[in-house]
Amino acid sequence: MASTTSRVVVIGGSNAGIGVCHGLLQQIPDISVTLVNPSKEYYFNLAAPRFLAKSGLLPSSKYIYSITDVFSKYPCDRFRFLQGKATAIDLKGQYVCVDNLTSSPLPYDYLVIASGSTTPAAVGRESFPAPFKVPLEGDLSAAIQRTQAAVDSAKTIIIGGAGPTGVEFAGEIAEAYGHDGAQKKITLVSGTDTVLAGLTPGVQDAAARLLRSKGVDLKTSSRVRKAEYNLKTKQWVVTLSAGEVLTADLFISAMGSVPNNDFIPQSLLNQEGWVDVDEHLRAKAPQRGAVPNVYALGDITSFTDRLLLRIKPQVKTVVANLKKDLTGEGSVSVYRPGDQIRVMVIPVGRYTGTGLLGNWKMCGFMVSFFKGRDFLTSKAASFIEG
Repeated sequence: MASTTSRVVVIGGSNAGIGVCHGLLQQIPDISVTLVNPSKEYYFNLAAPRFLAKSGLLPSSKYIYSITDVFSKYPCDRFRFLQGKATAIDLKGQYVCVDNLTSSPLPYDYLVIASGSTTPAAVGRESFPAPFKVPLEGDLSAAIQRTQAAVDSAKTIIIGGAGPTGVEFAGEIAEAYGHDGAQKKITLVSGTDTVLAGLTPGVQDAAARLLRSKGVDLKTSSRVRKAEYNLKTKQWVVTLSAGEVLTADLFISAMGSVPNNDFIPQSLLNQEGWVDVDEHLRAKAPQRGAVPNVYALGDITSFTDRLLLRIKPQVKTVVANLKKDLTGEGSVSVYRPGDQIRVMVIPVGRYTGTGLLGNWKMCGFMVSFFKGRDFLTSKAASFIEG
């Protein structure tokens, strides 16, 4: 059986890290779990395209929750929340350095890395700093309000990137403010000849048609090469791949993901900066294989589908394998991404949208029913309450 000295440290307080903490505390009686996260707040950022588009569309109580409140049901000798940013991991010494930990570093017997990813917009990299993910610095609520105010005051808006986030955000702004060109001119820039690269032609065509019907201008086959804010003109200057230059009151990037990996040893990172894992979700060091007592899951891993629906089976795998490690009970669990049906639900406003359910294209009514009405905020608490 696990002894009271079995210490598990989980880095990252989003869906993956929170899910692992609950699973361990509920299934292993004699265990000490420490969750490390820079903020005490859990952010249901899945709904960001809606509430960033305009204030008042969703109350903050629907997408910001207190992590400490969620875990208050567990005894303090079994669960500890440590607010701070992980700055280093010592794999040999088995400890984590945390920026505001004044005592010695945080020791662990098992480590779970669930630090996730961020976006260029969230860190303000060649973009207005819009928090599609939790900002690495500063107050989350203030960042949300600044984005809402910037969208409200802008008459011309360019959104870079026509993946799901870009398509949803453009649709939300267009619907929230109407598509009268004199009110808001919205341009969505796509690097391919349509939107939603990688999805089926039927889904791509439906999304493009719906966006155009709401007055969104699609500029396709044009990647954003550079975006700068001109202090004199108070305009964003956006240079596209073919050399075309656009200007707008506001530019927000919806392009790409950036791993939150500053504290992770280089030996655990692949060339793109993500953590490779084996079929048991143990972190893999390229030169020496899986590290027996270090797991990784969620957006920080090299799995390309960084979707909320992928998190639950990953959590189940990590918890089962840690239970086996610590108690000898149960069986070793394997995570196979291919076992999951591919689901993409992409609202274009509240009442319509498109998406993919396996090989089937979703109609606008289904998208509205499953996600568009409230962007799943009615279910947000269920993701973190355990």
